Amino acid sequence: MKLLLTNTGGLLSKYGEFQHTLLLSGADIAIVTETKLTVDKCSHSATMIPEYCGPIRRNRTEHGGGIGVSIKAGIAYQHLDQYQSAEFETAWLTVGQCNSKTVIGAAYRPGSCADNDLPLLEHLDQNIDTMRQHGKHMILAGDFIVHSTSWLGSSRTSIAGEFLEKISATHCLVQHVTQPTRGPNTLDLLLSDFPGTVHTAVSCPIGRSDHCVVLSNFQEITLVLERPTSRKVWRYGQADWGRLRAHFRSFDWAAVVCDVPELPCEQLTTVILDGMDTFIPSKTLTVRTTDPCWWTPECSTVVEAKTRAWKRWRQHPNDGDLRASFIDLVARTAAILLRAQSSHNARVKAKLSSGSLNDKQWWSNMKIAAVMERASEIPLLKNIDGTEYPTRQAKANCLARYYSQKCSLADDDMSPDDLPEMQHLDRHGLDRIHFRLSDVRRRLAKLNTSKAT
Repeated sequence: MKLLLTNTGGLLSKYGEFQHTLLLSGADIAIVTETKLTVDKCSHSATMIPEYCGPIRRNRTEHGGGIGVSIKAGIAYQHLDQYQSAEFETAWLTVGQCNSKTVIGAAYRPGSCADNDLPLLEHLDQNIDTMRQHGKHMILAGDFIVHSTSWLGSSRTSIAGEFLEKISATHCLVQHVTQPTRGPNTLDLLLSDFPGTVHTAVSCPIGRSDHCVVLSNFQEITLVLERPTSRKVWRYGQADWGRLRAHFRSFDWAAVVCDVPELPCEQLTTVILDGMDTFIPSKTLTVRTTDPCWWTPECSTVVEAKTRAWKRWRQHPNDGDLRASFIDLVARTAAILLRAQSSHNARVKAKLSSGSLNDKQWWSNMKIAAVMERASEIPLLKNIDGTEYPTRQAKANCLARYYSQKCSLADDDMSPDDLPEMQHLDRHGLDRIHFRLSDVRRRLAKLNTSKAT
C-alpha cells in the first residue's frame, strides 16, 4: 500500500500539479492537509480525480485549513463519519476487507496553535483505542506542527511534541518520517502500529507550498485493486461496409422470430456483434488516472525541472544560488501552469460561443468546462449479513439482486392468477397495429448515427 501525505497550503490553485504528482507516485491513498476548501468555494465534483474515490473532505473552518483524502478506485474503504468532530480537524476511514482492514486517521493541527495547545492531541489520545476496534492496524497521518529534539530531530522541544511522543509510546505507534518536511523541521508525520517494512521518503513540494510531499510504502499491506476500466472503440472509417451488409443479408432473420422476446433479442445482438467484430476494426481504450485536460508537455517539463532543482538544493541547503534557482523555478512553474489552464479555458469558451458546434460537440465541451466528466464512485456496499462488495462488478451484482427482488412477487408460491382484479380505467384500445416497411426505412434513414444506440 502506497500512501501520499502533504500540506498544500491551499489545494485549489495547485490541483493540476497535485493530480500530476499523484499520477507519478502511484499512491493508493492521498492525504492532503490545509486544503483551504469550503463548500461555497469548491464543489465536491471539482476535487475528484479519475480512477480515485472521494475525496473525503473535511472542509475548512474558521480555525483550520481543511483535510482531503482520496482513495484509488477498487479499494474497499469506509468513511467512519460517525466519529467526525465539529471541534477538531480529523477524518477517519478504513481500507481493506474483512479481517485485514487498516484504520487510517488524518489530522491537521493549525499553525495558529501554540506549543502548549493540546486539545486536538488529547482528542486523538482518547479515540485511538476506539478506532482500533475497526481494523487490524492503524495509521495516523497529518500535519501536527510539533517539535522534539530527541524524537523528531527538531532544534527545540515543545509541550505538544512531548505529548504526541507520549501518545505514540502509549499506543505503540512508530513515527516513520525521518527527514524534514518544512525547512529544518519534521512537521508532517506518519505514525503506525504496522510491524512490517515501511519505506518513507520526501519529495518536492507541490506548487508554492513550503511542505514537502511524503511518500510511504507499506510493503506488506496488500490491497485488492481493480484493473483499470476499458472500453472497445470501433473504427467506423475503416469498416468494410459492403461485406458487412452482405453478412446481414445472408442471415435468416425469420428464424429468430418467436413468442419469447429474450431469445430473438439475444440472437439479434449476437449476429450484429459478430458482424462488427469481423468487418469493423476496433481498439480497446483503458481508462487510467491522467493529467488534467489542460496539462501540456511544457507543464510536465517545468515540473520536472523544479523537482531536479529542489533535489540539488536539498543536497546543498546552504548554497544560495541553488536556493534562488529553485525559487525561480517555483514561480516559473506556477506561471506556466496558470497560462496552460487559462489558454485551455479560453479555447473551450470560444468553442462554446462560436455557434459552429453540433449538439454532441457542444455538450462534450460543456462537460469539460463544468468539470462534469468526473464520475463519482459508489462506496463500499455491505449486505445485512455483513458481506462486503468492494469492486464495481460486485457492487453492480449486489444492486441488481436487490432491485430484482423488489420487482418480484413477495411470495414465490404466488401465481399471477392470485393477483387481485384491477379495474380497467381506459376507454379506448389498440385492436390493430400495422407498420409499413417504407415508414420504418424512412425513420431509420433520418436517425443521427452519432447519437447513442
